[in-house]
Amino acid sequence: MIVIELLVALVFTLLIMSLLTSAILEVLALIFGFRNKKLLKALELILGKGPLYQEFIQHPGFTQLGIAESGWHKTPSYLSAEQFIALLNRLIPFEQLKAKGAREFPLQIPAELRENLEMYWEDARQNEEVFRDKLKHWYQAMMDRHSEAYKNFSKKMLLVIGLLLTVACNIEVIELGKVLVRQAEMRQTFQVAAEQLVAENMEQSPSPDEIEAALKMVVRYGSTPLSSIPWGWNSNPFASWETSLWLWKGLGWLITACAIAIGAPFWYDLLRKILAIKN
Repeated sequence: MIVIELLVALVFTLLIMSLLTSAILEVLALIFGFRNKKLLKALELILGKGPLYQEFIQHPGFTQLGIAESGWHKTPSYLSAEQFIALLNRLIPFEQLKAKGAREFPLQIPAELRENLEMYWEDARQNEEVFRDKLKHWYQAMMDRHSEAYKNFSKKMLLVIGLLLTVACNIEVIELGKVLVRQAEMRQTFQVAAEQLVAENMEQSPSPDEIEAALKMVVRYGSTPLSSIPWGWNSNPFASWETSLWLWKGLGWLITACAIAIGAPFWYDLLRKILAIKN
């Protein structure tokens, strides 16, 4: 029973810290436009460097999407396939394909894009509706690669933010585990909070992408149990800590940061399974 209670407390702690770390990342992404910059890079790969790309990102139809989305970024963080095709059609009228062919467009089109347009136009047998559908699938495939790249970037950022958070709060799973083994009342506090979190969120797992919802969950479920454990810096550690203690502490911080970077959905699912076994 102690092992199950210990696992519940540790997994619950990692879940709350993952939610907090994800919320911090979302705030940074909103302020610095991480997704906006990644979208521009993806569009540059699709359209190529040159006049067409510049015309596309400076088009009012594109910039207005960014302003409407955030209020201050001139580029959006997301562009659907329908929006991409509509904007591309304004710069490269598809009806000209029947008369001139892809090589005769007024704007300078990079060779790779021109070859793709020609290939899809020929595959569509000069049917504009079919051509649009093929462009849609091609764009979505390119965006899937873009999404995967952003996920890898997010994992690295979560690791960095998680490490900074664990060091700043001086919370790490090795020391926390030692404390929880000795404190039955503390384990019970985590147990109650974990059961409440799972019971009230059975229909939908916590969403780390929604800043307000993530922060509310951290405060609602995490404030009581986390306030019962020792964390933070009560004194100057440089005055008394030896090298071996720093190495042990550093290992705990690194393990905790790596666990946080796995993400809140993983820890929520694991917490739910552990509670199901316990019950």
